[in-house]
Amino acid sequence: MKSDRVRKNKKRTTGIAVLSVVLVAVVIAAVSIPFFKGKEREKRVITPSDNSPVVSSTDKTPSDAASVEPMRETDKELSKALDRIASDHRASAVQVAVIKNGKVVETYNYGSKDKSKQEPVTTDTVFRAASLSKLVDAMAVMKLSEEGKMDIDADVGKYLGYKVRSKKYPDTRITPRMLMSHTSGIVDSESFLKSRNSHSSVPLKKLLSQSSSFTSKQPGKSHKYSNFGIAVLAAAAEKKAGQPFYEYTENELFRPLGIKGSFLASRIEDSKSIACLYNTRGNPSYTVKRQLSEKCAKELGQTHHIYQGNITISAADYARLLCVLMNGGKGEDGQQILSPESADEILKIQFQSGGTNCGLCNYLSKTIVKGRTMHYHTGSNFGMYSSFAFDAEDQTGVVVFTSGADAKKESSGVYNVCGEIIRAVYKGSIIQD
Repeated sequence: MKSDRVRKNKKRTTGIAVLSVVLVAVVIAAVSIPFFKGKEREKRVITPSDNSPVVSSTDKTPSDAASVEPMRETDKELSKALDRIASDHRASAVQVAVIKNGKVVETYNYGSKDKSKQEPVTTDTVFRAASLSKLVDAMAVMKLSEEGKMDIDADVGKYLGYKVRSKKYPDTRITPRMLMSHTSGIVDSESFLKSRNSHSSVPLKKLLSQSSSFTSKQPGKSHKYSNFGIAVLAAAAEKKAGQPFYEYTENELFRPLGIKGSFLASRIEDSKSIACLYNTRGNPSYTVKRQLSEKCAKELGQTHHIYQGNITISAADYARLLCVLMNGGKGEDGQQILSPESADEILKIQFQSGGTNCGLCNYLSKTIVKGRTMHYHTGSNFGMYSSFAFDAEDQTGVVVFTSGADAKKESSGVYNVCGEIIRAVYKGSIIQD
């Protein structure tokens, strides 16, 4: 009996030992497998670098930041060519973004965002991009149209709450479409320019009541580029949005795309990323402090000195907005920002006369890059010379921001420094391969 118990105890002890070994092995496996799998994942996950798009931590991004592949820098041969162009035009700063297949694929940076601190331009540096703002206005207005809040062929006075008429043509209504195609007859009068430059609180209604705010031509019949017209457009859109226009554009366009940008520099989370602008002599012409001091009127529909030229954004993020137009209203990651119809309407020729082919806040040219029909726009103020040009057919394009370069212009109206950079990119392997 005793020996039987001993044998049974030995068997029990042996069984417990075996079970313990098995349990230990299971625990080790449970811990080790995730560890080694984690190591494998670390090899595949691309950590964002300094070239990755930066957004506020509170913003909604289209995908997990850890899975976003950093943009490459331009190849050495093209970089040297762009260096030469920037140097030849004595630019203080240059920032370039390249679009291929409807996505931002390359960036180039040159010079200093703040020469006094010797801070270099990086892909995350944001610039006040001047009149490239206008296309953003058009995109936001088309978004409001989709929401049923605006009709681009309605009387703009309907949205402002008062009549907007040329005294010479009191029966001809002025529409958002006319404002976006610069055919409204509203011009940059001396009163508007003084009011804009002084940031005074001259009521928009008062400015629009002056005969000097209109050309002698009937609205809709001729083209005259107008900053004031875009200011009127944004004021009307702001009233219909029911919130400041800068907030609407951020909420509806920028955040869904993971873009860092605003019409008010003070709303850029990292103020150190804002570039000082330099004039052609290389002296500061629009400091970061001054940019941060810009304010909008508290009353909706009253601001008329911000929206035609104050978009503050990087070239790469601006290029992401262009991708929306090339991709049928979708962002790079497939986010539906605008309807395909809205994107097409923006690019469609709205007014054509002589050499002018105007869409909604963009133009068409066959001379910027030989053999291509390019949608483009330029910007200039305080030493900033900017341009975008893209070919919607093959979904390629270039965005160029420069500061401090010379002000020479090509026959197309694009500044020489921008035109040369655009053509250099299109000749390079980035687009050709």
